Amino acid sequence: MESIDIREMSGLALAYLGDTVWETQIRLYWVKKGFNISHLNYKVKQFVNAKSQSHYYQILSVELSEEEKAIMRRAKNAGIRSFPKSCSNQEYREATAFEAIIGAWFLQGNIEKIESFRNRILEKNKGE
Repeated sequence: MESIDIREMSGLALAYLGDTVWETQIRLYWVKKGFNISHLNYKVKQFVNAKSQSHYYQILSVELSEEEKAIMRRAKNAGIRSFPKSCSNQEYREATAFEAIIGAWFLQGNIEKIESFRNRILEKNKGE
């Protein structure tokens, strides 16, 4: 993959990428468990939504390096203009920050960090 300086990318661009990476990682986990499609959709929706991602932001925000926290801050404080009704504006901003760090890790080739966090979250929630 072409080298990209994530410090020069917008927080929202990182979040845009991170959104799809996170959903793919969650889907991959559940597909490997062998669930049927309707059950897969139910499971994925539990972990891929702004409220859940806001919670993941809370967990990660105390564990990250200063550089990673800066990426999350940049995305959280970005000029988001519209917010869904399914969560508060704060939760949506935190979800965006979470997605941004996932996008950054992906671009940096840190797939194992994403998988490790995913597994931690799913196993904590009994994953089944």
